[in-house]
Amino acid sequence: MKETKQKKGSTNERALDSNLQAGKYKLREVEEQTQQAMNRAANAVEENSDKAANKAGESFEKVAPIAQELHKKTGGKVNNTYQHAKKYRVEHPGKILFIALGVGVGIGFILGQNTHPSSGTRYAKPIITAASDVAMQFFR
Repeated sequence: MKETKQKKGSTNERALDSNLQAGKYKLREVEEQTQQAMNRAANAVEENSDKAANKAGESFEKVAPIAQELHKKTGGKVNNTYQHAKKYRVEHPGKILFIALGVGVGIGFILGQNTHPSSGTRYAKPIITAASDVAMQFFR
């Protein structure tokens, strides 16, 4: 009977050993497949990132001249407006004084709203509106 148990034990051990070997083989297969999939994914990411970088470079090359042109135009208009304001200041010093006074009063009322919220609201908006209307009339 001992021999039968030993045979059964060795048969079971062989079966377990065989299953273990099969499991190890399958695990290696899965590991290799996973590694291949990861390599494919890494290659795809690298390829797509290169494409994205190239597209970004192309877009920048297309946009850069447009941005430079807009910068030139805007800079020119700002400079023209500044020169016009300087000329107007020299030609109409009294009007500039009243415009500056109106702007100062308007800013004072706006800043005063923090200490007296109810009274500042009544006066600030009409004064600022009037001062901006006067300024717009003079700079046209």
